Amino acid sequence: MYRSPHELAVSRPRRGLDSDALRGRCVNLTLDETNLSQWICELVFELPEGNIAMAGPFDLLAESAVFAVTGGTGAFRNAGGEVEVVPVPGYEDGRSYAIFRLLGATAKY
Repeated sequence: MYRSPHELAVSRPRRGLDSDALRGRCVNLTLDETNLSQWICELVFELPEGNIAMAGPFDLLAESAVFAVTGGTGAFRNAGGEVEVVPVPGYEDGRSYAIFRLLGATAKY
């Protein structure tokens, strides 16, 4: 859902559950309306054991994006590390999966 050409609200369905697993906000870094590929994002994965907060740059034209883990709750309250978001091969609709590389978390993924 776009609020303006330079702001993007993020919400992704959680597989098998009614609520969303990924929420956040991305803001476009360019003033050029013809190139809206560069974003800076603050996102939160909502998981049964707790939440993982992450932030970083996102380029719509790149093959993947790596975000820094900036905090967490529950089993992830002491987490650090990174989350890599990679498109699912064969889909052009924005489907992606996340690779969590966590330090200090008690939950295992």
